[in-house]
Amino acid sequence: MSTVVRSEGPPLGGATPRVPSAAPDAIALWAALMAFVYLAFCWLAWDRTMLPDEIWALTHAERSWPEQIASIRADLVHPPLFYLLERAWIGIFGFSDFTAKLLPVLINLVAISLFPVLACRITKGWRIASVLFLTIYLHVFSTPNLVRMYGLVLLLTLASMWAWDRWRLRPTGGRLLTWTMIMSFAVMTHYFGALLLATYVLLAWGIAPKPKAIALASIVPALLFCAWVAYVFPIYAAHGLKANLGWVQPSLFLAMTVVPFHFLTTIPSGTNPIHADWWDALPARQLLLAAAMAVHVALVALAFWRKSLARTQRDWLVTLFAIACAPALMLAVASRIVGPAFDSRFLVGALPAYWLLIALLSDLGGRPGAMLLRAVIAPAALLAVILPLSHDLFESPLRQAVTHIVEEYKPGDIVMSDNNGTQAYWELRRAGLTLPWAFVPTMSHYSWLAAPATIPDRAWVFCRGDCNATIRGLLRDHAMVRRHGEFLALFERQ
Repeated sequence: MSTVVRSEGPPLGGATPRVPSAAPDAIALWAALMAFVYLAFCWLAWDRTMLPDEIWALTHAERSWPEQIASIRADLVHPPLFYLLERAWIGIFGFSDFTAKLLPVLINLVAISLFPVLACRITKGWRIASVLFLTIYLHVFSTPNLVRMYGLVLLLTLASMWAWDRWRLRPTGGRLLTWTMIMSFAVMTHYFGALLLATYVLLAWGIAPKPKAIALASIVPALLFCAWVAYVFPIYAAHGLKANLGWVQPSLFLAMTVVPFHFLTTIPSGTNPIHADWWDALPARQLLLAAAMAVHVALVALAFWRKSLARTQRDWLVTLFAIACAPALMLAVASRIVGPAFDSRFLVGALPAYWLLIALLSDLGGRPGAMLLRAVIAPAALLAVILPLSHDLFESPLRQAVTHIVEEYKPGDIVMSDNNGTQAYWELRRAGLTLPWAFVPTMSHYSWLAAPATIPDRAWVFCRGDCNATIRGLLRDHAMVRRHGEFLALFERQ
């Protein structure tokens, strides 16, 4: 279990790096422990309600190939790799709530297990760094746990850092090819991959032994990304980004100031269907944002109090700082040029580098740095895991409403919903109930679920408060006979 020193040959100007590492059995044991904790959390949170973005992608994965590609193209802000992986996955293992949720779990397990392998090469505090990285996944509605591309982005960023380090230590053609393949997958998974690719090209001219080789290898993923941008550009030219990013904070300054807090606690998810995300209800939120910034500044100041760094430490410090920060700066510039597009969620791929950077800065800060990590940063991250659990594990009222329908439906019943009923639609499918369903007015993503010309005698309606005018018009011959919670009402023909 003792720490050892490993050398992999002369990478930089003939200098032999001294890389802190650990015995393989210690790494394997710690990775297995992290995986076990994550699986236990998944078991606890397995019955969560899917979010609309997840359901949208899943329902299109079972449509025809041209329909799916058209919907992906209209998405604009997400390249297609994860959607295609999702299609292949449900084609092999079947289409259900269980199989859909299993895909990100397996991806996340690989990332959680790989992190200690890389961390032990960088920092003496690789164990605590692994725990802090794990906290990203210990939120019910954290982005990597969604049936979306964010978990894959984290894995590919982590794999790219491992491949980059291996190539930098021994720049062979095979290792460069591995890095190129990983980056090709990354740019086709999320736009963060393009920011990451640009970051590596900049890094190559500073600390890589063969910067021209990296520049040439980057052409392959760059061309793939440009081909996808060219494919979706007509949609952007016609509609712009507002339809996809209308929810993004319009103030770039406010969007950037919240990033240190979100990185320290977790990247925010979409929306918890039960309650607002936990940080939105915290008292003195502006004070907490300022405190998060102060913690980061203090950690950096303690690290740079030292007068000299070993070359390996310096190279890793530059690498991690670049991957953690450069994509945010590039996204900020793009947001200024194209329009509001800056959100912490789009930087989720930077989190492996971020937590490795935090651990390395703690090493360099000596005893004060270690105390700051263990007494402030780690408790904050763990507290952020604990605080929202009571709310996020609460059973969705939508699921309660679906249970009510399952118990009382009659042959001939129909289910109707306004455009906020995507989750209820999925919950009915999850319950195995195949009642006719209609979105009113029809949603473009669910055009096959249009309301029939005549409404049967009984209609279950999902909508908050009063239904919209279109639904009320279709139900003019019906009267509400029962209300279940704030979502569900039963209408019967008079």
